[in-house]
Amino acid sequence: MILIVLIMVPTISLFSKFENYILFSPEGYEVTVRETQQEGNVFDYPIERKSTNIFLQLEKNNYVYKTHIVKFDRLRDLQTFWYSFVSHHSSALNSAITAIPLLYGEFNTLTDDELILSCWYDGISRVFYVIEGREKGVVDDLKFRLKRFN
Repeated sequence: MILIVLIMVPTISLFSKFENYILFSPEGYEVTVRETQQEGNVFDYPIERKSTNIFLQLEKNNYVYKTHIVKFDRLRDLQTFWYSFVSHHSSALNSAITAIPLLYGEFNTLTDDELILSCWYDGISRVFYVIEGREKGVVDDLKFRLKRFN
């Protein structure tokens, strides 16, 4: 009985941690859109496998910042998405050198619209994060707050 409880507690905490991101409301920002969906798109890039996608649109300094937090059911799907997403915004070489396979990846670039795109993933929790916005300091602040949230 104790073994079952020890196995269930970490599993439950992983799921509840992800679901708490829907409540993410950092001080100094106005959350204007808050959505969850199964599968869908990340900035017009499709998520091909079963996943849960939390989308937040925040405003600060009269600029809009968009955030997707995506929980993948399988680590392999997360890794495949990472390589495709980064290749789409850069190159296949960058997608390979920006990740420690199955553990962690981080990538930053400018979009065609001159917006800052910052993304990373955590293989242990199978979660992909991406922030898009105008000011680097604000994007970095949101990234810091998301990493420390929960």
